[in-house]
Amino acid sequence: MTQRAQSLRNASIVAAGVSPHRRGPSESAARRVLAQTDPRRACSRCRARWSGTRYNRGSGATLSEWLGLLDGLLLFSLPGAGLCAASYEQCVIAAVIAGEAANQGRVGMVAVAEVIHQRVGESGWTPMRVVTLGNRRGIHAFSCLNRTTPPALVKKWLRDPAYETALELAQLLCEAPQKLPDTTRSANFFSRLGAKPAWARGISPVAVINDHAFYRIPAGSGSRRDW
Repeated sequence: MTQRAQSLRNASIVAAGVSPHRRGPSESAARRVLAQTDPRRACSRCRARWSGTRYNRGSGATLSEWLGLLDGLLLFSLPGAGLCAASYEQCVIAAVIAGEAANQGRVGMVAVAEVIHQRVGESGWTPMRVVTLGNRRGIHAFSCLNRTTPPALVKKWLRDPAYETALELAQLLCEAPQKLPDTTRSANFFSRLGAKPAWARGISPVAVINDHAFYRIPAGSGSRRDW
């Protein structure tokens, strides 16, 4: 295991309240996380890190983010999950890109990645938060996540031929977003071509790419919906 992969694994396990330094039974890390979610079972070194991490603060992670950490560890144990070695975040972003535009070819998936990047720049959020944002009714900013979860979406697309391209774009989005070509002209919304969503009334698309129309809706606009 590389040093980076080990660091990611340890960070996820510590966030879940489990010590990566304690010897445990010869079962997978994911099973240990699920079996030992009580931070009091961690060693003193990890307990100190636990008490200072943002996940223990009132403004820290939500329950869904906690569950995402646990599900993410289980996801890495799936056959074929080697594509996700970079990070769980990139796997989820790739699944969203594929879920929204797998049938649009590479250029269509690039366009969706650009919308995600534009929202990251406007909101100051992480790409992961942008793609998983949803309301209490279960309606998400990216509709491919409606009625499902990020790990389930990754499982759905993991073996699809389009997923490898989507993962490449997710890594580019997270590590070198300046290399995205801006084919959407800084669009921050998109819809299926021919659809007439309420938030697009009276607004002309700034780009049309395959079966998607892309829109640039400024903050404070009466037609702009929440992400």
